[in-house]
Amino acid sequence: MPIPSTLASAVTPDLEACDPGGLMRAALLADRPDANVRELLLCWLLRLPAGLDPALAACRILGWNGQQRKGADYELRDLLREVALWPRERLARRVRCHRRPH
Repeated sequence: MPIPSTLASAVTPDLEACDPGGLMRAALLADRPDANVRELLLCWLLRLPAGLDPALAACRILGWNGQQRKGADYELRDLLREVALWPRERLARRVRCHRRPH
């Protein structure tokens, strides 16, 4: 899945802000993460600082991981790519389009 060009070119926060505690970096570098990758993703999302768009953070981590050329967890990378496809602006449009009148 390609990363949206608007996110790929956006200014992103530093890597530590995008991956508090290095959870995703450690999992991506491991041959096999010790935990379920969906649980890892949820833990990562919950650890992100308030106000930081998860899509931007995912793009930053994917960019870092592409430079490392290590790790074998393709499922985790695919989940991060999926997060990267849903920036706040896209989610906001989707919510507005699907609201039902009361």
